[in-house]
Formats: sequence, structure tokens, C-alpha cells
Amino acid sequence: MDGSTGRYSNILEVKRTQTQFGGVGRTICGAGNRHGGICRRPPIKEGRGRCLMHCGPKAAKEYRERQRQEFLSGRISATEWKRHEERRATNRLRENWKKSPWKPGQTIDLGKWTADFERSLREHGIDPVALPPAVLDWARWKFRRYRLDRRDDAKWRRILREDLPDRVRSAGPCPSDLATSTDVGPGSGAISLTHPPDRSSKRVRPDQPKAVSKVRVRKQFHRGRPRKHVTMTEAEENELALFQVKHIATLRPLYEQCRSNRQRLNVIHALRSFVSNPNDRGAQEHWMAVLEALKPH
Repeated sequence: MDGSTGRYSNILEVKRTQTQFGGVGRTICGAGNRHGGICRRPPIKEGRGRCLMHCGPKAAKEYRERQRQEFLSGRISATEWKRHEERRATNRLRENWKKSPWKPGQTIDLGKWTADFERSLREHGIDPVALPPAVLDWARWKFRRYRLDRRDDAKWRRILREDLPDRVRSAGPCPSDLATSTDVGPGSGAISLTHPPDRSSKRVRPDQPKAVSKVRVRKQFHRGRPRKHVTMTEAEENELALFQVKHIATLRPLYEQCRSNRQRLNVIHALRSFVSNPNDRGAQEHWMAVLEALKPH
């Protein structure tokens, strides 16, 4: 009995190793990435679907709501719920920075190394107060990687000398509603923020207003190849109303036999096609078919 229990435990351990993150039997997202490979993150739903990055906004909202219900029911701890909420706030801030790098906020706290970070910027003639929040946050991550983790001072100096000025110029000047009292003068030795922004990127362009949605007609009433959506303009609606007034004596008894507005529209379109071209065989057959359909059975 003990031997069989031990073998069963070994089988479970092998299965667990295969299905854990990175295992050969683990279900992955499978979405294509920018490097030509596939995403290997686990899906948000067990056994199917995409990961949290590739599932789309609707599935992400549903995933967040499921997490909230699990937190309220006690299935996940407050610490884990807080960690997920902080991650979502970070993602929202980064999405906002794509449109306006001057929106306040940060995604990393250097803690006791904050003073060293600011001192390093000032040694290279950069005022951290005058930098856009998005660029300053990016610089914090680079400082942590190349000054704290890897100890690569040469790479850090090259970032401050080459990469950071390009990001500042791409961010453009501070908007008037977010402007502060601290300005960077031309003689201060700091990076100038008056360079025009790079308008080639869609991220810095303002959002365009949405177009007014058109009124869709479910069914096409005139002859020709059927289309998925048919839009009636205001001129067509006025023309249809005038035709109805002119032939109301013919249409009124037919309207009484109709059971829906769609049938009434079908009647008036068929009559208009027949009146406009009475010698057209197709219009004649359509009109006779409409009359046949309205007869009581």
C-alpha cells in the first residue's frame, strides 16, 4: 500500500512539473508578438483563451470583476488584491503617458537611492524637476538597472547623454494646464524643453471626435444585390413620405393587412418600384408577390 501511494505521489509530482509555468504541458496564450514568436504567458481562463495582455479590454474587465468577487469572498488575500490593483493603475498611467507624457505619476520608487538618482542627473546638467513625468519615470528604471543592478556606469552615462535628450524633445513642451512655476532657462545648462514635439507619432495627437452613428435599416427593400447594411438618407425618407401621401388611397387598405412596420415598408417600396417602371417584369413580380403575401390564408 505504501509503495502504491509513493508511486502515485511521484506521478502527481511529474504532472505538476509538466503543467506549472514553463512546463511542457502548460497551456499558453499563443498570441503573436512583435519579435515573430508567440506569447507563452498563461491564459486568464484555465485551459483556453489569451493572457491578460492579449485578451482585450472586455475580457480584462471580466477578469478584474472575478478577482474582486474572489477578494470579497475571501478566496484571495488583501495583499494579492492590492498587488493586482497597483498593477492595473500602473498600466493605466502608462497608457495615459502615450498621449501626454506630462501627466503626473510614477511607476517605481527608488526609496533610499532617490537622492543618488537626482544627484546623478544634476551632475550631467539635467534638472529632474523640469523633466516630463513619463521621461523621469523611464530614467528611474534605467538608473535601477544600470547603476543598482548591473553597475554599468558607462551605459548609464550614455543614456543621459544620448537617449534622455531625445525623449525630452519627443515629449514637447509642457501643456498650459500642467505647467509649473519651475522653468528651464537657456543659460542654466539643463536640457531645453522648448523643442517642438514629434508629431509623426499618433500618441501625441489629440483624440478625434467620434463620427455620428448612422441609422441602419435591417432589410433592403429595393431590387439588386442584397447588402448587409442599408442606410436611408434624409432625402430618401422625404421622397418616400411624399410618395405615401400621393398614393394613400391604394396603400391604406394594404396597411390594414400588415402585421408590422417592416411589411408596410415592403409594401410602399414595392409599389414605388412598380409605379416608377410599370413595364419592368421584376417590379411587376415583386408587387404581385407582396400582394399575395398579404392575402389572408
